[in-house]
Amino acid sequence: MSSTVLVVLMPALLAFIIGILITPVVSYHLYKYKIWKKTGGKTAMGGHEATEFNRLKGEAETKTPRMGGIVIWASVCLTLFGTFALAKIFPDTFLVQFDFLSRSQTLIPVAMLMIGAGLGFISDFIDVTYPGKELRLVPRLLIIGAVATYLGWWFYEKLEVTSVSIPFG
Repeated sequence: MSSTVLVVLMPALLAFIIGILITPVVSYHLYKYKIWKKTGGKTAMGGHEATEFNRLKGEAETKTPRMGGIVIWASVCLTLFGTFALAKIFPDTFLVQFDFLSRSQTLIPVAMLMIGAGLGFISDFIDVTYPGKELRLVPRLLIIGAVATYLGWWFYEKLEVTSVSIPFG
């Protein structure tokens, strides 16, 4: 296995292990504070009731904790900031190659992770604290679409990326 593959797989494995380790802590607090929807059911994109979903899973939503995405973005952030700190503390070691946060190529994916995590958190927070209200899918998609459009423009205009290579294409 090449060293490039290891440099990518090691932080991914570390993030996975951190996720496994923090899941019981996060789950404990989600159950302890009853972080779930108070009323079950969803509405479809048109605003009418999503009858089939509600028939199959409507009441189960009132027993399923929300905000589980915290495990995902927390494990990634802990890995990113941990490897960054280790690279700064031990600058003349092999740990420097695992410092993805200092690379400009990582900033856009990290920013998108934080934007997605923020939207998910806001959506789940509204679901939990204001029964019957929700952050609709269309505004969430519009926000993600606007950010993606801006980043596409940024790649084209500022970074002068004019083509994309599609593997196996």
